[in-house]
Amino acid sequence: MDASLPAPGRLIGGRYRLERAVAESPHQGVLWLASDTLAAEAPVALRQLPAGSDAEAVRALAGRLQGVLHPQVPRFGAVIEAEGRLWLVRDWQVGRTFAQLLEAPGEVLPGAAAEPGTSAPSAADTLQPVAALLPPPLLDMEQRIDQLFAGLNADALRFQEAYYSERRYLDSLDQRRCAAYEEIVAVPAA
Repeated sequence: MDASLPAPGRLIGGRYRLERAVAESPHQGVLWLASDTLAAEAPVALRQLPAGSDAEAVRALAGRLQGVLHPQVPRFGAVIEAEGRLWLVRDWQVGRTFAQLLEAPGEVLPGAAAEPGTSAPSAADTLQPVAALLPPPLLDMEQRIDQLFAGLNADALRFQEAYYSERRYLDSLDQRRCAAYEEIVAVPAA
């Protein structure tokens, strides 16, 4: 973690006491576990955004997120300016990360069903197809963009080839239809 991080125990916004830094990302800032001193020390997540974050855009996004009320989505709180940075507050959600679930060999997810006479699939077996759909880390963004454009170019070429093939086929049908009409018209009436 960054040596310039605030020390645990520091009070943010006059309300939230930092307990420990949980994760750090150059793009998303630092995620902290904190205690809400005005709500019986309830655990909260504080996201210390990177320096230079667009305060107006962050406030607009936070306003929209605060309107999301669902039992499976942690609630978002205020945007705080402290320590020269923006901080986002949300409910702390206890649980394991997706990566931890994938690494749990033989563990069965709650609610996983199995056919009679068989065992329920493990968490890793159940979640592996989902993991395959997730993008790789952002470190290889250029490579992913290149692959995307290569795929789009290949799709465009296939579409173009199919279009012209279909166009040639329709033209040949049209030519045969015209030739058949000409034969009918060219036949002298008896």
